[in-house]
Amino acid sequence: MTSSTVQSSAPNTGSVTQKLDVLMDKANCGFELRESASTPDILAELHQFSAVNRADEVYGLLVRGDSAVLAGALSRTVLESALSSRWMGSSSGSTAALESTLASDRDSLHEFISKSDLSVPNIDRWCNPIPTDRLARAHAARGLPNFQIDLARRVPATVEAVTELPAPVANLLGMCGHLNYAASWTSVSRDSGHLGATATVPMAALFAQVTGTALASVRGLETDSTVTDLVAVCHLDHKLDLIGFTPSTKSIKDLVARPAATQSPYSNAGRPTSLLNSLLEGAIAAAQPLVDLYASAPALGEIESGDINLTSALPFYTTLELVRVVVNSLRDGSSPYLLVCASRLLLEHGARVAWQTHRLSVQEVENRYIAVMDDATYRKRSMIDQLQNRGVAPEISERLFYPLGRGNFAVDKMRTPNGIKRPSLASPAEQLRVLDIGFAEPGWVELAYKLLSNGVHATPLGMLHTISGYYDGVPASQRCSPEMMALALDTACLGAALAMYGMVPILQHQHRLADQSEWTRELIGVSKRVHNACLPIHFLG
Repeated sequence: MTSSTVQSSAPNTGSVTQKLDVLMDKANCGFELRESASTPDILAELHQFSAVNRADEVYGLLVRGDSAVLAGALSRTVLESALSSRWMGSSSGSTAALESTLASDRDSLHEFISKSDLSVPNIDRWCNPIPTDRLARAHAARGLPNFQIDLARRVPATVEAVTELPAPVANLLGMCGHLNYAASWTSVSRDSGHLGATATVPMAALFAQVTGTALASVRGLETDSTVTDLVAVCHLDHKLDLIGFTPSTKSIKDLVARPAATQSPYSNAGRPTSLLNSLLEGAIAAAQPLVDLYASAPALGEIESGDINLTSALPFYTTLELVRVVVNSLRDGSSPYLLVCASRLLLEHGARVAWQTHRLSVQEVENRYIAVMDDATYRKRSMIDQLQNRGVAPEISERLFYPLGRGNFAVDKMRTPNGIKRPSLASPAEQLRVLDIGFAEPGWVELAYKLLSNGVHATPLGMLHTISGYYDGVPASQRCSPEMMALALDTACLGAALAMYGMVPILQHQHRLADQSEWTRELIGVSKRVHNACLPIHFLG
């Protein structure tokens, strides 16, 4: 299989996206943002608007056959928005929690910067990129629960009520959101298209169903015929059934609200200046060489034998596909949701590859490879066990998670013998914390990841950054704040450079490629130039 071999997906894939498109039209009908609304109403409208736009991006990714992991990651965030809506509509919560969570987001940001001893002179812009006094202060009270972790265990009943799928599917989407190696297999099939990009037919159906049902829940369309039609056509491809009732009755009403912020910083920095917009244009220009670098990337598909080592090739092509999404966003003015989510995936992946390969002894490299791969194997096996415990037939799990059949694949075998403790895999936070990139303030990548995560998970603060262009006469779906745009460009280039620097030497050896050191050096050079161009905009590092 090669990345250059493109075959058509099963005919039903078109039906899946068509049904999702019809639902999208219904969800978007009659919806608008009101600039004159009160703070709680602005945030409630943004909550729905953001969900509509992220669902639309999942639809676009599936139609184009673009990044499967990105589609999975974004569909997970739409599910989070649906759970937030359900909680706010329950006896435990209210829409006022959005404003309270905005206060908590800002308080958390100030606290992190203070504890990390970082200098962020434009903190007011990071806390409020929209120039309206109504959003300058947010009332501190109990906020939204944390919907970003362990949904299948904490709220399985609600996940199944929203998606009409077994709750463990939420864990699969979470794996996509952190680019776990097992999740990258969502693009591996003999007929799915580009390796590392196009979702397999059953996975595309899963992503579409989660996205559509979650969006319907946000927009109050749960009983609409468009939802029934979407679920029916998706089921033909993924074949996952809900058998009986979920063993657990845990639902969103059982979740505890977030404690009130200790303070609610006032933040009103006004509109971005013409200088800031000019600097952003310069930063985008500095990233343009990514286009040529993407085009001249090593081509594993040209290997004469036709054999590809998926252990190294799949992360490479998955990374390259995310770079392509970023490149296209520069060229086409793509949605901020794609750019921010792709950038965080690249940053996290780059930090993991650096942790796994940079400046280590041979023994330590081997230990960390085992830690990464055994974690992927464990998560895959755990996912299959969870689904089968929920009543999913073994042959259905087999079709989902063994797209090439049973074979001698690294993801399907533990390297650590039974009874022996696996090498420890550092958490993403730890991997970011020890990252030494040599040309920026130590610790800034942790703050960068935190800010990107606000955008990815569409927290109230993240929503302000991905919608800020709306208040400058720019269509809301086409522009995020200059600060977030600069940070996304910066971290995308950095993450890609770190990942490729660690992966390409392995690819050279395994696939007998010509020397690619010049290509990786140029990628690192671009990342440094982009960081220098973005620094006067986001002021991090």
